Amino acid sequence: MGTVIVDQYDDLFVPFHSLMTKAVASVWDAYSPEHASPSCNNSNIEVWMGCSFTGDKMYAVVLQKLSSYISNVCNYAQYIYQMPQMSTLFYVFDEQTFHYVVLSFPMT
Repeated sequence: MGTVIVDQYDDLFVPFHSLMTKAVASVWDAYSPEHASPSCNNSNIEVWMGCSFTGDKMYAVVLQKLSSYISNVCNYAQYIYQMPQMSTLFYVFDEQTFHYVVLSFPMT
């Protein structure tokens, strides 16, 4: 199991955001309205896809685009974690006063 620390500083945030952008796009392909039943629909993933993230956005830009839904990096991780199938990719291991989050990846 791999463990990563993600915070609001771009040297840690941007690589994680890039990984999440690719993962969410894969989930979207499987759960998009034209391919999935209504029971698979998730508002978090719809909002995310509406932001047109490319994976290279800095924390401040992502925070601005998702400001109605997140206010810190811990909210960001939880927001993604609630999307369909994302709980199989990573686990929110520890949150520390909204400044950073420790995530575990259950893969080898």
